[in-house]
Amino acid sequence: MRAEEVIDTHGNTDFDAAAAMLATRRSYPGAVVAVGVLNRNVGDFYRLHAEELGAVVESSRLEQDLIRRLFVTETTNTSRLGELERGARDPWVDKVRP
Repeated sequence: MRAEEVIDTHGNTDFDAAAAMLATRRSYPGAVVAVGVLNRNVGDFYRLHAEELGAVVESSRLEQDLIRRLFVTETTNTSRLGELERGARDPWVDKVRP
């Protein structure tokens, strides 16, 4: 999937990380929320409320070479980003910590 602005968080996403990503999307509505592994409870919650919460994309489906701005929530350690770690280390990608 093509996306220039992506919102990501640490793996095994818990409720506070999921909330931070969704809040960031409210400020940047054009950005895509990318998820890797969700905490079991967060996954269950999302499946129940997906329509209200909006679309998310699996991190592995993103074309990383097209990302120009990466919003990183709930972590300062890029190694915790999983699939998008490479994008977080790319000097051409603008990193934002909302």
